[in-house]
Amino acid sequence: ERLASAEGAPAVALYRADVIRFLRASQERGHLYDLLIVDPPKLCPQAKQLTRAARKYEQINAHAMRVLRPGGLMLTCTCSAAVAAEDVFMGILRRAAQAAGRKLTVLAESGAAKDHPWSSEYPEGRYLKAVLVMVS
Repeated sequence: ERLASAEGAPAVALYRADVIRFLRASQERGHLYDLLIVDPPKLCPQAKQLTRAARKYEQINAHAMRVLRPGGLMLTCTCSAAVAAEDVFMGILRRAAQAAGRKLTVLAESGAAKDHPWSSEYPEGRYLKAVLVMVS
């Protein structure tokens, strides 16, 4: 908030809450947001939990998409290797968009910074994934 104020940005509100409850309450109140950052804790510590974790990621992201203004931006992240794997996270986001009745335009996709290398012998080390989307 201080940084946004110092930079002359418009009003910024930061929330720390149970994400599902917060997003449901926002939807019930008709609150719409311009930008949401969805960065849940690790939901899939082991690959065998992928199905359950994927449902949770879909649920969180679908709720977030429902409370974004058309053209709003969402940065959504995962820190679970099985979810960050090629096409898994994008599949989750496609299903979440369908459930929310929204369309996504992917603006950027990234992983860990260069100071966070991973070994080719341990692909699970490549567990960070972030996707910036415009939601319409």
